[in-house]
Amino acid sequence: MAAGIMDTVQRMGTVIIVVPLVLAGADMLVFGDRTAMGALLLAIAAIVWVVSEYVRTPKDIGESFLQRAVGRVTKTPDDED
Repeated sequence: MAAGIMDTVQRMGTVIIVVPLVLAGADMLVFGDRTAMGALLLAIAAIVWVVSEYVRTPKDIGESFLQRAVGRVTKTPDDED
């Protein structure tokens, strides 16, 4: 499915938040002596990324319901065969 402009802006916002966390966490984990803090920053970055990708908002649920409903009602010529 093609991403809209708002989806692209949301993903860029997530990247802007996640990249500094990953860089700081990797630096502390690999080169520093604060491995617990580095691991915590990497875990936070992973949680932010997963939440932004997989958690649905009420708006998303309504849109997906409407897309399925429209898909059932309207059929393209390829679907009729």
